[in-house]
Amino acid sequence: MPILAADDGMALAGHRRLAAGKQLGLAEVPIVVACGWSDQQKCAYVIANNRLTDASDSDDEMLRLELSDLVEGGFENALTGITG
Repeated sequence: MPILAADDGMALAGHRRLAAGKQLGLAEVPIVVACGWSDQQKCAYVIANNRLTDASDSDDEMLRLELSDLVEGGFENALTGITG
């Protein structure tokens, strides 16, 4: 999923993906530029994007099973950002 950046280079969405890319030493990451967006449009998008996780429902049992499958396959669970 690309990072959404304003036309001045400021990241609007994807801050964690950008940080992960830096940590992995990636020289480039995919981006989409929000060309011509007003300050109000950028602000509204950031608010709405951050609220998406608040409004989502997850199936905790299914998530547990999927994470268990990843671990059994040798995947580093810490890379998911989910602890506990």
